[in-house]
Amino acid sequence: MTDSLWDYALTVYRRPDVERACLALQANLEVDVDLLLFCCWMGARQAEAIDDTDLARARRAVGRWQDEVVRPLRAARTQLKIEIADLPLESLGEAARRLRTHIAAHELEAERIELAVLAHLAEDLGAGDSGSAGSPAAAAANLVAYVASARRAPAPDDWAALATLLAGAFPGETVVAARAVLAKARKSGATAPG
Repeated sequence: MTDSLWDYALTVYRRPDVERACLALQANLEVDVDLLLFCCWMGARQAEAIDDTDLARARRAVGRWQDEVVRPLRAARTQLKIEIADLPLESLGEAARRLRTHIAAHELEAERIELAVLAHLAEDLGAGDSGSAGSPAAAAANLVAYVASARRAPAPDDWAALATLLAGAFPGETVVAARAVLAKARKSGATAPG
């Protein structure tokens, strides 16, 4: 099951506009792209949304890894992109570009490890491959629950990005249909007993 989450994440991330949407959500809400993809994957694997306890377990399972490994690698890669232009010699710029490429590869491997941790957690949660197309409604509920715990409240652009992600996670869904499913999940989440 570990590789299936990795394969799923790569497939979804490469669909039109999904990468841009995920990176916007990461920047705007300070959420983890791997957890966003995990929320979609869990909806694709089971007909019911994961509960708040399971979502909290997922966040705890990868929180330190994100804070201490993935984010520092991302910060170094991003900073190198800025600093390359300021290097005095072109040869130093080329060396910095190679370093940035190596860091990007390590960042990707760190994210693969994070997804493996999440896939292992999914086994503990009893999530199995249903063999069907899954449930956009369950994935939407997972996404709504996850972004509700974000440091910032989602703005309209963030909800549009979530709809793009959800449509990418379920290729049979249009972005318009995904917006409706997210709206329903938001409404259900707001009225669910807590």
